[in-house]
Amino acid sequence: MNRSHDRAAGFSSQGRRSENEDAYALIALGGGAFAAAVADGMGGHSHGKAASEAAVTAFRTALNSATSGGRDELEQAFAAAVDAVVAKTRDLSSEDTGTTLIGVIVDPSGTGWIAHAGDSAAVLVTRSEVRRLTVDHSFVAEQMKLGRMTELESYSHPLRNAITRALGSIPVTPEWTEVRIAEPAVLILATDGVVKFVGDSDIAAIGETAAGADDAVRRLVLQAIRNGGDDNATAVAVALGGWRWKKPKTRRLRLAAVLMIAAIALAVSIFVIYRKPLMDMRRMLRPAAPAKHHRPSPPAAPRKR
Repeated sequence: MNRSHDRAAGFSSQGRRSENEDAYALIALGGGAFAAAVADGMGGHSHGKAASEAAVTAFRTALNSATSGGRDELEQAFAAAVDAVVAKTRDLSSEDTGTTLIGVIVDPSGTGWIAHAGDSAAVLVTRSEVRRLTVDHSFVAEQMKLGRMTELESYSHPLRNAITRALGSIPVTPEWTEVRIAEPAVLILATDGVVKFVGDSDIAAIGETAAGADDAVRRLVLQAIRNGGDDNATAVAVALGGWRWKKPKTRRLRLAAVLMIAAIALAVSIFVIYRKPLMDMRRMLRPAAPAKHHRPSPPAAPRKR
């Protein structure tokens, strides 16, 4: 599933799962500001999907009528999402139903706010670095922060998927992160199905060579699946501060080859179409050859008897 705007795009795949429990939203606000949200549902196929969609729908609806974008608007949208998921858990009579949620509102210059609960993450990509802006609300992240576990150990820990904060049956308060960029950048929001399987070097390479936001998010998601990701994978990218996407050299070469083939085909077509008229014109313009004068044959010599 893919949605895109001029400066932003999102892409989601169920990956190797039977159903996609992820959801995302992109909202263009006044003054060139952008809002985006990514959610990763929990609680089983149908319940997780219902929770993530409820959160994202409420987030989008709250911002559709916003005339500007700032922390107050993001706070209202996040609160609307929290309330929607609480109501959904009651409808489903399931206290295990829930979802992560990360939302952002940012202006074209790259100033804004991020609110998140869970292990969906925000990553900032510039020409010089790839920087994680959020810390996961998970058991292993908290243990690593306390120095009780290494990142390598976290990959195989029995509680590696345990979330310590998420939207569910009980209202939750998000963690806030301010966004201020000093150079052109791309802000990426992604579920753990992407960030756990795509390293910084791959993220940097994709950001550097992608032809646009839609190309970048598609490549991030597909790279996560190729790298062995076994979860749903979703990513949103927003270009900030005048970031310019670069077309890969292979695409430029492919375009040059196509143009060359088209030029050759056009030349051949012109030659075939105008070949006969040109030949006829050449015959018409060619000067006539002088008439040949034939001398009478001499009389035959008399035969001797």
